[in-house]
Amino acid sequence: VNDILEFSNSETDSNKLSKDEVNIKSEIDAHIKSIDMNLKSRGLSVKVTGEAVKTLDRKLWNQAINNLIDNAVIYCSDKSTIDINIAGNGLTVSNKVDNDISDAERLKEPFVKGDSARGENSGSGLGLAIANNNLNRLGYKLSISCENKTFVAKVSK
Repeated sequence: VNDILEFSNSETDSNKLSKDEVNIKSEIDAHIKSIDMNLKSRGLSVKVTGEAVKTLDRKLWNQAINNLIDNAVIYCSDKSTIDINIAGNGLTVSNKVDNDISDAERLKEPFVKGDSARGENSGSGLGLAIANNNLNRLGYKLSISCENKTFVAKVSK
């Protein structure tokens, strides 16, 4: 139910965007710290490179980027590394998956969970749709691809 409410909120432009100076690496590091137990239980590590400070709506940004990171944690191969690269006007979250995902770009659509390559993990199928909507509202574009068993979510201006 919370996912559906968040998705509904992400689709509306009626909420005025706030303008905060956001240290992108610090926000990502804080989220990674909050999910540390989940990472350890799966034998996962996260490597964050780059730095940036941006002026944008902190809540929308964090919700979008946290959804991208959480998606990587849920669907990555056990005992692997999630790479987050902060560069220029965007960032990239990439992770290994057990099988390539056909038509990965469709995962940005509401309630699309992907094919059987994404495993038996449960979820609402809204996380990437929320991330996409939030990033669009902030003037960013989300591109998703999966090749050679590497899932990549790229955020760019």
